[in-house]
Amino acid sequence: MLIDKIFFDDSLVGQGWHEPEFTAGNQVDSIAYRWMPSGKAISIETVSSNKNLVIRCSFLSVVDNRLLKIMKIKFGGYQCQFRLLPQSPEIIGRTIEVFVPKANEHKNSITFFVPAQIFSSNEDQRPLALAMYNVEVIEANDTDVSNFLYQGGVYS
Repeated sequence: MLIDKIFFDDSLVGQGWHEPEFTAGNQVDSIAYRWMPSGKAISIETVSSNKNLVIRCSFLSVVDNRLLKIMKIKFGGYQCQFRLLPQSPEIIGRTIEVFVPKANEHKNSITFFVPAQIFSSNEDQRPLALAMYNVEVIEANDTDVSNFLYQGGVYS
């Protein structure tokens, strides 16, 4: 069951993100995304829950795929495991799933950190890591938990 869906336009509640950008250069018929800086912790605020959660984070672009292996993700201050999902024609870019066991109902902040300082190869001189456009917070059922824990590809 979908609990929260977070977009990366001006409505985003969080800290440390670059300003929103749009795939078509404008806000009409375009996807809003924000770059996550490398070398700096950033956060997103979401709803509180005391259930097992799966958080799906979708990226338009990753400066270097190795960043996904060193990225750290916390929910409510606790380190979380995540996995990279296989690419799919229905999904733009890449998606990771973060498993949050029995989230504390008083904690609702997702924190991302890429410890490396990476600069993109184009004329943009900002230290960039990932361009995120969508986060979905889903109440995990027993099958979701089993699939997450027993399938490969888990980073922590």
